[in-house]
Amino acid sequence: MAARWILPVLAALPAAYASRRPSVIVPHQGEGPVVHVKECSIPDGEPWYARFAVHTWIDYRAADGTWTRVGVPGPAANVRRSSLNPEEAREDLRWSEPVRVIDVTHGDDAIAAIAALAAAEDQWERGEYRAFPGPNSNTFVERVARATPCLSPTLSPNATGKDHAWLRAGVTASGTGVELESPALGVEVGLREGVQLHVAQLPLGVQLWPPALILPFLPAIGPRLAP
Repeated sequence: MAARWILPVLAALPAAYASRRPSVIVPHQGEGPVVHVKECSIPDGEPWYARFAVHTWIDYRAADGTWTRVGVPGPAANVRRSSLNPEEAREDLRWSEPVRVIDVTHGDDAIAAIAALAAAEDQWERGEYRAFPGPNSNTFVERVARATPCLSPTLSPNATGKDHAWLRAGVTASGTGVELESPALGVEVGLREGVQLHVAQLPLGVQLWPPALILPFLPAIGPRLAP
């Protein structure tokens, strides 16, 4: 009896994972404003200790149909904006690493998110970047999400720097839980975050949705579902 529903669920997981690829998501989103939060692994050319981490950035399409990429590319850099053509927006690789879309926002919410990007860019200080423990590219995206209720990404546990804060207590970036963070120790409890302990920003815990086991130096172990 159980096989009647277990088998269809297992069969659907590969399709759900594939639908997170930009080449699948972008062509089915019409022509209006849209914001994508994306991630990929750090390329092999970086120091060995960075290779377990991921880099997060934002691609968006404005009301006029133009695509823009926004992120913090590295040390001593300010927030960088670069124009994209539609083909680049749907590319499944960056730095030869697979790209995954972790959050999608449309319409009026996308317009509000684009405005929040500009505000966060103005507040970012040149030279503020530190690969570990932050602030870095993941810190920037997390700040944008916190400033924009219509954005609710759950960044990868290995998005090092996303939890960077001297002291922070309140609602998580996804809006579904609560957290207490400091450089040495932090904790998150939420519907999407599950229960996570952060020791020097290295995560350990269980994520509820999508269900996953979270361990330091590894991607979340479990199915990845479409945003």
